[in-house]
Amino acid sequence: MAQSAKKETNVAAGSDDAPMIAEKMSLRRVAANFISNDEQNGLDEIDQITSRIYKKIHQKHIIFETSFTASTTMLLLSFIIVVLISPLGHHGIDNALLAIEALSGLTLFAALLFWSRIQYNFGRKLKPRPTIHMAGSKQSLENLEKFFAVMQREATPRAYYHKKDGSKAYLDRRYFYGSLRPLLLSEDRWVRALVFSPNGLWFSHEIFIQANVQVLIQQASAKPKFPGAPKIHDYTDAVMSLIEHPVIRHLKLGKRGNQQCVIDLLSDWYVLKGQKTPSEGQLRNYAMIILDVIQKNRTASK
Repeated sequence: MAQSAKKETNVAAGSDDAPMIAEKMSLRRVAANFISNDEQNGLDEIDQITSRIYKKIHQKHIIFETSFTASTTMLLLSFIIVVLISPLGHHGIDNALLAIEALSGLTLFAALLFWSRIQYNFGRKLKPRPTIHMAGSKQSLENLEKFFAVMQREATPRAYYHKKDGSKAYLDRRYFYGSLRPLLLSEDRWVRALVFSPNGLWFSHEIFIQANVQVLIQQASAKPKFPGAPKIHDYTDAVMSLIEHPVIRHLKLGKRGNQQCVIDLLSDWYVLKGQKTPSEGQLRNYAMIILDVIQKNRTASK
């Protein structure tokens, strides 16, 4: 009886002909299956999407991290000094240090509020926020949004992570409400660490779910892409996209950072077209050629 009961918990409703078995999978792999019928292709697209978001949000995170670290350090130092000096009766110094403590505490609170507000819209009722800095093929992004829409439903099997003792800790569906939720799908813990939980704490665990992926895809009305023949990097169209580009027109030749600027523009084009982005080395070579052509054309026009 116990075995049959256990088996029932791993069966998901599928077609009328036969039950569909649920299996444990990482949330990252489940999302990849929403994007493409070839799981590896889906994983590659997820890596591109999360990398794009990370690059866009990284500067704001540095501001938050710097403010948080500085205010925490000042709070601890002033507290230690107050404890050491108070018995000596230096009330003036005590008052100054207490003021520093209060200021540090307010800065700490402001930093936490700043990073939480980016991700969640706190109000009378917590609602899903639009994802930010999403870039990729239209179909992939739509499927990814449908995946998160399913994860936000109460009827969907609850996702979980493993504690240090190996036990499961189940997640509230509101963990998938934040604007940075795609970062939860990153393979890298340090990327996932940018995500806050709804209660304002860091969350970087790898997430799993016990479910049938095909059932979830059907429920979401998602349409994963069928992989075709391997795409050759379309350098011609990528370079053509830079003609009359406002950033290129205003480039000051010889300025440091021009090469990286062109690399970023080329990379953005591949991401927006949903194509596999060439390696950094390949993009660098093309950026050098493009800058050389720009130099010759501007010299000839003088």
